[in-house]
Amino acid sequence: MATTGTKAPKPRILYKAGIILAVLCAAAVWPKTVQAAPVHHDYSDEELYQAAEKIIQWKKDDTGAGEHLLAGECLKSAGSTQGDWYALSLGRLGIEDDYTGYLAAVEQNVEERYQTKEKLDAAKATEWHRISLAILAAGGDPTDVGDSHINLIADGTYNRGKTAELGAQGVNGIIWGLLCLDSLRYQVPKDAHDSREDMIRMLLQQQKADGGFAFSGESAEPDITAMALDALSPYRNDETVYTYTQEAVKEQVSKTVGQVIEESLDSLQSLQGKDAGYVSWGSDNSESISQIITALSALGIDAASDQRFIKDGITLLDVLMDFQMSDGGFIHSREYDEENQSADPNESNTLASEQALYALTSYLRFHGGLRSLFDCREEMSPKVKAQVQAARTAIEELPEDAGVPQMQEAYDIYGKVSPSERSYVHNYHKLSRLMRESGLEPKSAPLEESMELCTSGRGTQADIRNPEHVLDTEITFTEEDRQAAEAIPEEVTAEHEMPVLKALYQIEKSGTEKADQELAESLRAKKEAIQQRKEEIRSLNTLIKEEISGADSVSVKNRKLVKSVKTRYQALSGYEQELVEGYEDVTRADLKISNTIRGIAITCAAGAAVIILLAVVLLRSRKRRQEKRSRKMLDWEEDDE
Repeated sequence: MATTGTKAPKPRILYKAGIILAVLCAAAVWPKTVQAAPVHHDYSDEELYQAAEKIIQWKKDDTGAGEHLLAGECLKSAGSTQGDWYALSLGRLGIEDDYTGYLAAVEQNVEERYQTKEKLDAAKATEWHRISLAILAAGGDPTDVGDSHINLIADGTYNRGKTAELGAQGVNGIIWGLLCLDSLRYQVPKDAHDSREDMIRMLLQQQKADGGFAFSGESAEPDITAMALDALSPYRNDETVYTYTQEAVKEQVSKTVGQVIEESLDSLQSLQGKDAGYVSWGSDNSESISQIITALSALGIDAASDQRFIKDGITLLDVLMDFQMSDGGFIHSREYDEENQSADPNESNTLASEQALYALTSYLRFHGGLRSLFDCREEMSPKVKAQVQAARTAIEELPEDAGVPQMQEAYDIYGKVSPSERSYVHNYHKLSRLMRESGLEPKSAPLEESMELCTSGRGTQADIRNPEHVLDTEITFTEEDRQAAEAIPEEVTAEHEMPVLKALYQIEKSGTEKADQELAESLRAKKEAIQQRKEEIRSLNTLIKEEISGADSVSVKNRKLVKSVKTRYQALSGYEQELVEGYEDVTRADLKISNTIRGIAITCAAGAAVIILLAVVLLRSRKRRQEKRSRKMLDWEEDDE
C-alpha cells in the first residue's frame, strides 16, 4: 500500500483534537449572556453621573428623540410607566428638558382618563402615585391638575379608600401611597378616609416573619422590601410605638418604625447572594439591585461602603454597573427569564434602564447631600444642613460606653434640628439605642410637626452637579413660543396635539391669557378638533376589535361595515392611520368579502350560462321537432294529391 511519507496521527492526539474542537463548537453556540463576574471599582460621582447620562442618551436613541428626551415618543407616553419614570429621574437629576411639554401632556392624559368610570385605574392606586411623583419632579403640582383641578394626592392616597382600598393591588399600593403622601409632606384632612398613621400601620402589618416584605408568598422579596424601606425611611427616627396585628404571624406586636427598618435591613442582608447580587422571581436581575440602592440611599446608607452589603470586596454599585450595556442601557438579567420573556439578556431593556437611572439618581443625591429621591421639597438651606451635620457628628462621636451627660448633649444638638428635617440625621438610631439602654426615654415630635406641612405646591428641581442652581420651574410664554403656536396649521390632525397642548398650557399657566385671548381661543378650537379626531380613532379601534378582528367570522353581510371603516380610515392623515389598531384585519376582511362576492358572481354567471345553454338546446330541439312536423305535413299533402 502506497504512503505519502507522513506519520498517521496517534489516537491520543486525535482525542485531544476532538476535545478542542468540541470546546470551540460549544463556545460558538453558548449563550452570549454568560459574562465575567463583577469586579470592584471605586466609582466617583462623576463616573456615575456619566453612566446616568448614557442611559438618557440610550433612551433618546431608542425613541428617536432629539435634544430633549421628553419629546416625541416619551411625551406621548406621559401618564404611563413608559414615560413617567424617566421624567422623574430627569427632574431629580436637575437636567434641562421640556418639562412644560411633559406637564401639558400628562395633565391632558389625566383629564381624559378621569372621564371614565375607573378614572386612572379600577384597582391600581399606584397609577395616581407614579403620575404624582413624576409631576412633582417635573416642577408641577399634582394637587391641581388640568382645567378640572384634579387632586391626585387626595384621590390616590388618603381618600383612595372611598373608591377602592389603598391596598387593593397588594402592598404596592400602600408603599407608594405613603411615598407619594410624604413627597411634599402633605397634610391629611381630619375627614380623610385614611390618616397618615393608618397608612403606616397598614404597611407595618404586611411585614413577613423573616423581617422583610413581599408582594405575595410568605418570604421576603428584595424589591418589595427595598420599596417598603423607601416608604418607611422618613419615620426611622420616630419614637412612636405602633401596636398592630402582624398578618404573617397572626400575632399582636408593638414596634417602632425604626425597629421594622432594622429587621428589614437584616432580611435584605440575608437575601444577598455570595456574588453580592439578588435573585427575584427566580432571576438574578438588575432591578432588585436598583431598588436596594435607592432604599439604602434614602436611609443614608452608602451602598458602596457599608460592609453589610459587600461580598468579597464587591459592592452593590459594582453589581449594578455590570448590567450596563455598551449602548448605555441596562439589561434585566444575564440569563433568559421565564417570568419576563420580553427582556432579552443581549439587549438593553427600558424597565431595567429606568430603574437603574433612578437608583443612580438616588445615590448621587445622597452623596451630594441633597434630599432623597422621593422627597421633592425645596433643598435644605445651608443653616439647616449645618444643624443636620452637627447632629450626625455628635452622634457618630459617641462611644458605646458614653455617659448620660454625653448622650444628653448629643440629644440636645439633635433637638435643634427642625422636626421636619430630623429624618436626615441618619444615625439617630444609635443615639436612641444608647439612651434606652441607659434608662433614658427619647421622644420625637408629633407627626403633625414633622410631616403635615403643606396642602399643595410644586416640586423643586436642583442641578445635582451644582445644587445651588435650582431650575426655574415657572411657566412662561415667550415671543418664540407665540410664533410657534401661531405656526400651527388651521386644519389640525392628531399629530399636532402636543404643540397645541403645550402652547395652551403655557398661556393658561403663565398669566398671559388676557393678552393672548384670540390665540388661546384658536388653540382651544384646535384642541377640540384634535379630540374629535382622537375619538374617531378610538371609535375605529373599538369597531375593528369588536366587529371585524378575526376575519374568519366576517361574511358578506358585513360588507357595508367594512366599507364604512375603510372610508373612515382613508379620511385620516398618515400619522393618524398609524394609530388605528388591527387595520390589517379590515384589509383581510375586505379581501375575503370581495373574494366571496366574486365567487358568487362567478357561480351566478356560470349558472346563467348553463341556463342559457339549456335554453338554446331546448329551442333548437323544439325547432327540429317543428321542422320534422312541417316536413311530414308536406309529405302528407303530396300523398293526398
